Amino acid sequence: GTSNSAMVVETTREVWDGTSNYWGCSVYAGNGVFLGNSRGINDIVCCSWTTPPNANPRIPGKLGSYSLPGSSHAGGCYVLLADGAVRFLSENMDATTRRGLSYIADGSVLGEF
Repeated sequence: GTSNSAMVVETTREVWDGTSNYWGCSVYAGNGVFLGNSRGINDIVCCSWTTPPNANPRIPGKLGSYSLPGSSHAGGCYVLLADGAVRFLSENMDATTRRGLSYIADGSVLGEF
């Protein structure tokens, strides 16, 4: 039911110093923020220059791509469920459960989150 369906998901992009111009992602055409992505929550690796030996520092809030769930605080992000509840999702949560929050009325039973 609505207790297991994400409606709004926290995201950031290029926000790591508290002074950036925006704190979220909105698209005029696209998928919005997708919990079911394979990169998980707070994934900040985007490009070949982010791997050693030329790696940029991993900075919470500076996500690797638009449409990824994440936040400026370490450990996960917040999600607003369709029933109005706000929950914190750990970046270490089970990928199948995280992906299941992206779907509505699919009949699946989600694990603990």
